[in-house]
Amino acid sequence: MICKLCGKDEKLINAHIIPGSLWPHRKQKGKQKIYSSINIYYPKRSPKGIYDNSILCANCENRFSPWDDYAQLLLLGDIEDKYILEHGKKVCFEIKDYDYSKLKLFFISLLWRASVSTHEFFQGVKVNKFENQLKKMIIENDPGDEDSFSVLIGRWDDAAIKGGIGRGILSPWKRRFFGINYFSFYFGFGFAATIKVDSRPVPKLFRRGILKPNNPLYIYIFQLSGSEEIKHIQKISEAQKIKNIFCPFGVRSLIK
Repeated sequence: MICKLCGKDEKLINAHIIPGSLWPHRKQKGKQKIYSSINIYYPKRSPKGIYDNSILCANCENRFSPWDDYAQLLLLGDIEDKYILEHGKKVCFEIKDYDYSKLKLFFISLLWRASVSTHEFFQGVKVNKFENQLKKMIIENDPGDEDSFSVLIGRWDDAAIKGGIGRGILSPWKRRFFGINYFSFYFGFGFAATIKVDSRPVPKLFRRGILKPNNPLYIYIFQLSGSEEIKHIQKISEAQKIKNIFCPFGVRSLIK
């Protein structure tokens, strides 16, 4: 079969889209719920992530390993004491030293993998005319500047995390801010990333928080209650005519 990255006729492997290290792991007994735009999956055991055997050969997946590993070490490292306060409230975490190139290439590769995947969990991610550009950046190890597929990273607030945010995962979906197209991805441990897929520049409101070379990394703290994610889950649930909807983050009380 043809590898979608190198274009060679090679044996394809079970490749991760979201790395297993950033997938939500549930220690409790029972089945983990994965909430997507078309279904609710009930794996028999806590998975290490979703695989797709139609994308990559082994050599090409190995290309992603340094970026995947770096994102895991950075996001799951000790950041709790690196927060910034405004008016006595935690608004974000600040990491002063990080590798822009590795982290940005992780998100670029994640976006490309999700777009070319045939797995239904990623059906909402189609970058269309940007696919070849992403592929070229991956092959050339080019993270681009801050306006190329700009990334904003967030983490849910303490209340949402304590409520069980790590027990499930929401599929990535397309959204718009100020008329500009983005895709949001979700990870275990309460993290999320929103990636711009648009040739227009980042809105002024978001510029401070996006990944930038030679700048600190900001991870903004978001409230789950009243968020667009909750509205998105409601819309999916209503379309499926599910009366007792399941919040993928385990916070039922936030959904009215």
